[in-house]
Amino acid sequence: MLNLRSSAIALSLPLLCLGTAQAQSGIQISGTVDLGVYRAYDKTSQLGTIRRSHIAVTGTENLGSGLAATFNLTHRFEADVGGTEGAGSKPFWHGESTVGLKGRYGHVRLGRALDVVYANDWAFDSWYNFDRIASPAWNNWHWNYASDRTSNNGNAEYGRLNNGVFYDSPSVNGFSVHYSGAFENNSAAGAGQENNNGLAIKFGQGSASDRPLT
Repeated sequence: MLNLRSSAIALSLPLLCLGTAQAQSGIQISGTVDLGVYRAYDKTSQLGTIRRSHIAVTGTENLGSGLAATFNLTHRFEADVGGTEGAGSKPFWHGESTVGLKGRYGHVRLGRALDVVYANDWAFDSWYNFDRIASPAWNNWHWNYASDRTSNNGNAEYGRLNNGVFYDSPSVNGFSVHYSGAFENNSAAGAGQENNNGLAIKFGQGSASDRPLT
C-alpha cells in the first residue's frame, strides 16, 4: 500500500552546466547529487537516495541546413555508498547512451534510451517517477512491464531498450508522434521479446488539454 505520508529530509545539489559560446553547438555537463534521511515503507529510518543521483554529458553539433548531430551519455549512481546504481546489475551509462540527428522533421536517436511507454508515462505521476518514497509509479505499475528482460547485464530492465531506434516528431497543431523499437533477436534463455516496437501519439496544447479535470 502506498503511504504518501512518508517523511523525508533531502539535500539535492544540481551540478554546474558547462557549454560553449555557440548557441547551436556545444557540450553540456549536468546532473544531480541527492541524499536524504527518510522513513521507508517498512517503517525503518534510512539514509540514501530519495530521487536519483546522476551525471549527464550531452552535446550537439550544428551541421548546417537546420540539421544537428546529438549525443547523450547519462550515468546514475548512489551517493550514499559511492557506487553505480544497481551495484553492477545495470550498465554504466544506465540512464541513456545515444547518438542522433535532429532537424525540422524531428529527432532520431540510436542506442539505449527510454521506450515510448516509459518516456510518456511521467505526466501521470506528480513526482515524475523520481521519488522513491512517494511516487506511485514505483509500487503500482512499473514492475508490471519489463521493456527488456535481459538488458541490465542479464537482468530485467524496466524502462529502456538496448540497441534501439527512437524517434520524436515536432509538434504540429499540438500533436506529436513518438516511436521506439529494438530489433536484435536474443536467443538466450529467459530473453525478452524478439522485437519491441511502440508508438505514441500525444496532444499537448489546445482547448482539450487546457480544460481542467472535474
